[in-house]
Amino acid sequence: MSKECIEQGYCDCVTGNCLTVRIKELDNSIDSLRDVTNIQRSDGNWNYDPYMHGMANGLILALSMFEGGKLKYLEAPEQWVKDLPDVEVLSKQALENEG
Repeated sequence: MSKECIEQGYCDCVTGNCLTVRIKELDNSIDSLRDVTNIQRSDGNWNYDPYMHGMANGLILALSMFEGGKLKYLEAPEQWVKDLPDVEVLSKQALENEG
């Protein structure tokens, strides 16, 4: 626990932890959640199948609990990316190119 922390009143007297450190850690966690949510919301991810759609909306919900504001869930697409004709062929080709 730092002197500055105590002087500014940011010290949790029960645990002795500096709350400014905890706030920074929480901010970093929220930033990470925001990054993961943005990745999951990208085209081809969220609309790949119902599971990924649910994952995106769950992350949107989790992030909104920290940021507040109105929820903007993603609506299910008319057709999932996985059901598009060329996806299976392209996926196999990508896997073959990695190996």
